[in-house]
Amino acid sequence: RIISGEEVNPPGKYPWMLGVVAVSSSGSESFRCGATLITSRYALSASHCFFSSGTDSNLGSSTISLKVGAHDIDNPSKTVEVTDIIGHPDYDGNKWENDITVLRLAEDLDTSTYPPVRLEWDPEKYAEGTPARVIGWGTTAQGSGQASQVLLQANVPVVSQETCSGPGSYPPGGAGLTVTDAMLCAGFENGGTDACQGDSGGPLVAIDANGDLSQIGIVSWGEGCAQAQKYGVYAHVNNLRGFL
Repeated sequence: RIISGEEVNPPGKYPWMLGVVAVSSSGSESFRCGATLITSRYALSASHCFFSSGTDSNLGSSTISLKVGAHDIDNPSKTVEVTDIIGHPDYDGNKWENDITVLRLAEDLDTSTYPPVRLEWDPEKYAEGTPARVIGWGTTAQGSGQASQVLLQANVPVVSQETCSGPGSYPPGGAGLTVTDAMLCAGFENGGTDACQGDSGGPLVAIDANGDLSQIGIVSWGEGCAQAQKYGVYAHVNNLRGFL
């Protein structure tokens, strides 16, 4: 979910934003996660949306489709089947390490209609304090379980690994998870704005001085949603580029 977010305006502002749905053997659809188009044929999402750990599927007999060009998640421009789900072989479902997966679409999308998101490979472009934005159809309150019908966005600053590993946040050796180089954090010290359940797999994009966006993270995990010092944690796209 996006907490303290706003509806994306105008609809279609992010043509690379995709909704991930699981399709049961009977044909019923359930919203699962977000994803981003990175080429005409491939999309980026989070491993935990598809795998329990490593490449052990958690989908049962369901297949995966992508909602393309959607604002209202039930009213996409088109729906495309996913033919291959390529998870990071070292994804750790207990530690949420390497939470990155590539999806192969059944057909090429027209990149003049759906231009792919730009991936950011320069860490100086997303140093601590850089404005960033998280986008998704997730729940709008922790524990509500009610996903948003329309696409939401919220602005959050990038937080350093050092800050994110601080005593009140996610200290190494603490009861919670450890923030590693494969992860990137964003949010406010006082909380209040964050991603939440259902936003998983969607993007964290850095916003440059011209207002241009480039993807730096994939929504992965956090303790609760929008809690003070419990920053949102994202798969760190640049540090996982070897997988891509």
